[in-house]
Amino acid sequence: MSRVQQPIVLVGSVPGENAEEVLRLCGGEIGNAVTSLSDGETGNRSQWIQCLAVDIYHGHEALETIQRPMFADGTEKWHNEAYGEKGWQFKVKEGVTEIHFSHLGYAAAAKDSYAKFTELRTTGVIPEGVRFQVSLPLTESGSRLFVTNDADYQIFSRAFEEALIREVEEILKTIPAHDLLIQWDLALEVLFIVLEGKTPWSPAGTTNDRYFASLART
Repeated sequence: MSRVQQPIVLVGSVPGENAEEVLRLCGGEIGNAVTSLSDGETGNRSQWIQCLAVDIYHGHEALETIQRPMFADGTEKWHNEAYGEKGWQFKVKEGVTEIHFSHLGYAAAAKDSYAKFTELRTTGVIPEGVRFQVSLPLTESGSRLFVTNDADYQIFSRAFEEALIREVEEILKTIPAHDLLIQWDLALEVLFIVLEGKTPWSPAGTTNDRYFASLART
């Protein structure tokens, strides 16, 4: 039985090996204090938006990889391991005006994890009434750090947002709306509010205008 008595909202990932481990742990420890549980964003998603760079952006036919994480000896690696390290960056190839991402991977992960979630809820590991939580990066979080100028950002972010909308539609085909909670991860949106006017470049428009418009579209 959970020892936690105060209401809890989970944000971010949980350092488990897989969705079942996270759901069993959280269901038992804090299940009576939450309205929703996520699968912990395990595996490649544990590195948050870096999974997009590794699985979706790197190698895309319309993008050129201009920077990637490196070990100190100069050999390549897939993920940053500390703040301040150089991360993934991409350039829209010359002449490209539109990009298409066929998927972002979130809907497929949600489908697999929801099956385990419902199984554990049926057996009482997760309390009745708890919904399944899917955490998704909003447009700027999923795209801005990966490009170096506004022109590329406009093309890149539009493609990301279109794919994000399709991901939500796919999730809703698998998970009934009444049993789903979507959490928008706004980490970079919040950061760029603080840093407005202090970065080397910024997308057109004010931060609030961009974020509210993005939320309305998605």
